[in-house]
Amino acid sequence: MKNKLLAVSLLLAAGLFFGGRSTAKPANERVTLELLNPMGVIEPAKTIGLTPRIPDLAGKKVALLNNGKSGVRNLITALEELLKQKYPTATILTQYKAGSTADPREEEFQKIAKECDAFIFAIGD
Repeated sequence: MKNKLLAVSLLLAAGLFFGGRSTAKPANERVTLELLNPMGVIEPAKTIGLTPRIPDLAGKKVALLNNGKSGVRNLITALEELLKQKYPTATILTQYKAGSTADPREEEFQKIAKECDAFIFAIGD
């Protein structure tokens, strides 16, 4: 029992001796920290302005674009009929199929931009 008390006493004394020897700087000394962003610098994506809306579709060419999936056919047909009823002088073009939305065809979009005044893109499944 005496040995245990002596060992505990020595440990406490060593802890107080070495614990009192702090390597910390005094509280009144100024410390400067540098924070780093682990994500790095991310450049924002290039943005372009929106084209102003067409006030009226009368007499305009409108392309109805779709992704070619079977579920979109009914929507395109109904939309074409509604547009022809509301704007009888508008030309509605429905032959465009842009493929999947993940694989846009730039050439086709450029052709539509040159030929048409507006377009509606429909996605179906």
